[in-house]
Amino acid sequence: MLMLAIAPGLTTAQEKIAEGEYQVVAPTASAGSSGQTISRWTLLDDHSGRFRLESEVQNQRFGMRVIQIEYLDDKLVPASIGYDFYRKDDQTPSITAMCDFSTGSMTCTGRSAKDEALPNNPYKVPGAFWMWIEGLSSLDMPWLIGGGVNLAHLDKGSSSIATLIVSGGSGVMIGDAINIAALRSIGKPLTVVAPTKPIPWSFRSAEESSLNFVGLESVEIQGAKVAVRHYTLTANKDPTEIWIAKSGLLTKLALGNHLTFVLANYKQYRQVLPELGVEKTSTK
Repeated sequence: MLMLAIAPGLTTAQEKIAEGEYQVVAPTASAGSSGQTISRWTLLDDHSGRFRLESEVQNQRFGMRVIQIEYLDDKLVPASIGYDFYRKDDQTPSITAMCDFSTGSMTCTGRSAKDEALPNNPYKVPGAFWMWIEGLSSLDMPWLIGGGVNLAHLDKGSSSIATLIVSGGSGVMIGDAINIAALRSIGKPLTVVAPTKPIPWSFRSAEESSLNFVGLESVEIQGAKVAVRHYTLTANKDPTEIWIAKSGLLTKLALGNHLTFVLANYKQYRQVLPELGVEKTSTK
């Protein structure tokens, strides 16, 4: 009898669906203006029935790398969000954190070196939300906010989105490592008081923002007019403006009069944005 086995560590090739960047531009910048790249991302199909996002957050200090990992459905509705943190020359992440909420309750896991962050008791998530690991400043905000809007499934009227803050676990250690590096870059003496092992996870739902469907519009991406849904997200006097394609891909995010994020250097290997061409299929 012929028996086949897959050696440990080998996985099925992941098919690349799309890749791109999010850039920060001036709020008054014209379409097509270039800005500072804040993330470079790849969307993959791992043939498990869900998509995997890998978004590398740019501009890290001392050779560190931060990868935002998400698992999403084919409408880009997230089911898990986490982070891999690499120190300089790391081949595998030094610290990991992953929160899964595919069942309607959130359970987080992770590790730091040989220390495991034990999973929490399931925490009931508050409907639509966007997730922030407390203290973590290196993140891909467009994917987080876009995921929150997609969780709301709003095509008319209004709804709400909560800010879900995740504390402790191994996530706090990623935030600490990045913040300590920022302070060390100043060159002054530094006394560090921070956990050396994962601590218990905790959760709290902060402010709820009103999500309003404005209407169907179009935005220009790489010379093409792309159909989008326009939303506003309001928690104070400065509303956030959000433009999302039918596929669920965020194309533009304007945080009041402060920051504007735009999709840039976009390539697709499946028809995510039908107005744009499809490149030759690629695997990773």
